[in-house]
Amino acid sequence: MEQNVKRIYRERDEAKLGGVCAGLGSYLGVDPVILRVVWLLATVFTGFVFGIVGYALAWLIIPQEPVARVTVGPTAEARNDG
Repeated sequence: MEQNVKRIYRERDEAKLGGVCAGLGSYLGVDPVILRVVWLLATVFTGFVFGIVGYALAWLIIPQEPVARVTVGPTAEARNDG
């Protein structure tokens, strides 16, 4: 029995700096641009400490998105198309 567990990762493709906001956006189902703006505002209005330290900790704690496996030959979908 394999459970489909939703995990949080730092995004590789959508990353602007470290992929933290893109990963959070993907996990929460929110546009990463909104998260980036909120993070920037929180950073500016808290004296830069919260945002910079928080982002650095998230960058260290959240693992990077795994590289997709490369398959050789037709995929399962192509084989089922007949």
